[in-house]
This record gives sequence, structure tokens and C-alpha cells, in this order.
Amino acid sequence: MCARGRGLNRGILPRAGFTMSNWPQLIYQYTLGGLFFFVTLALCFRSGASDLKVISDRRSLIYVVLGLVGYLTFHITWIVLASS
Repeated sequence: MCARGRGLNRGILPRAGFTMSNWPQLIYQYTLGGLFFFVTLALCFRSGASDLKVISDRRSLIYVVLGLVGYLTFHITWIVLASS
């Protein structure tokens, strides 16, 4: 099979002229991941493990959400620059 030029990657690699879009993967990753992220945060606050009245807990929440948004921004920028 390899002698005819078909390697083990047959069917996996895209054909010439075919471009793959990363947007569906990004949307899926951040939709599903975001759902788990916010459900986990809700459980954390609902159980009393964190309280928004405590400044350090509020600051931690801000850092975690900004980290998610920052990584999303970096990921989008990476996709845009890679596709241009």
C-alpha cells in the first residue's frame, strides 16, 4: 500500500486546494469549555467556598474570568494571523 504513494495518513490530510477553518473548533471549544467553566464557578459560589463579599475571592474571580477572556483573545488573534 505504501509503494503506491499512499501512506498511513490516507484520508486524514486535506486535498490540495482545500482549506480548513478553525472557527468551528474554536466555537465548540469555548462553548463547551465555557459551559463547564461557568457551571464550576456557580457551584463554587453556591457551596459557599467563595464569596463575592470577600475582596480576595472577588479579585480571584476577576483574574480567572480575565484569564479566560485573554486566552480567547489570544486564540482568535492566532487564528486570524495564521489565516492571512
